[in-house]
Amino acid sequence: MAFLLAFVSSGARASAQPVVRPASTQASPAQAQSDARMLSASPDAPVVSLGWRNTLRGAVGARMPIVGALAGTGFLLQLPALIELHNTSPTQAVPWEYWRGRLAIEAIYRREVALGARKAAFAGAFAVEHESDHSSKGHPGFVNLNSLSLRGDSTVALGIHALTVALVTRLHVLTCTTNAVTCGNYGGKGGSVTFETAMDVVFDGTFVKGYPYRFFVALHGAWLVSNELAATERRLVLDTGVALRPATQGLYQLYFTALAGNEVGYYRMAPAVLQAGFGVRWGF
Repeated sequence: MAFLLAFVSSGARASAQPVVRPASTQASPAQAQSDARMLSASPDAPVVSLGWRNTLRGAVGARMPIVGALAGTGFLLQLPALIELHNTSPTQAVPWEYWRGRLAIEAIYRREVALGARKAAFAGAFAVEHESDHSSKGHPGFVNLNSLSLRGDSTVALGIHALTVALVTRLHVLTCTTNAVTCGNYGGKGGSVTFETAMDVVFDGTFVKGYPYRFFVALHGAWLVSNELAATERRLVLDTGVALRPATQGLYQLYFTALAGNEVGYYRMAPAVLQAGFGVRWGF
């Protein structure tokens, strides 16, 4: 955790730029597309968060820029990372019972174009991703996911609003999620090959032109196909809330969320759930 906190701090310093006005007040669609990564309803969004969805959950995450700015155009290289802690007991006051860690390296190429009177941004990305999910309570084993992903993002500026749609396809290799004990016996070196597809839609805008607070609605859907040691996963997540980018680095959010389908984490192979909750988060 200390390592990731230090990485977040260094990433924030590395990406510090003159404050860019949000896309919903006529900024570039590239900025709106970058913001959509933080506004995403995906449980894997690399943000710092504290929230409640059936139980208490906390996360420390960030995108660390290696080449180019996070909201830049042209070739970009970044390192998204996330550590999330959560409980299964609703009476626990601190999230600690289970944790999962994600790390990826992602190469992106983004361009801004004119679509008549409107501006748009399009991006393609390739990433190598790893995740492992563990118990802090002494439960044995863990589950692991390793994948290669292709992602396409399109963002259109709609006056004081912006619409972003992203499609992701993953080829999973050495992914083991059927049983934590079985997967743990492989020591992270066992798993199956399978496929996953996901979609993100983010609508972001202000109530009135020049108003600093932004509202957003985000939808995330994912389907991982079962194969041998990889269990089926299907989930649909809806987030909505308000966001603010003050005269400092980062985007602050207050949001409500609803999830239908499989959980993430140590028990991602368990039967589908239907949950709702709320929280706060920050990202850059």
